[in-house]
Amino acid sequence: SQNYKDILNDPQIHAIWICSPSDTHAPIIKEAALAGKQIFCEKPVATDLKGTEEALEVVAKTGVKMFLAFQRRFDPNFMR
Repeated sequence: SQNYKDILNDPQIHAIWICSPSDTHAPIIKEAALAGKQIFCEKPVATDLKGTEEALEVVAKTGVKMFLAFQRRFDPNFMR
């Protein structure tokens, strides 16, 4: 599906990888956490401190696991 909400609503999917534009990370993190999905998110969590704090608060309250990564797949040194 091209709609991430289909993934959030699918009980057979236990985790989500967020690799969307940076300004969408925090809202998707919050929705995923509330849906009980484990989260792998590329940096940044949000584009501002308030959004970051809010997203991490929802993750903490729901108890899901979240991993934040710096994606380097397009880094010329990594591609060698």
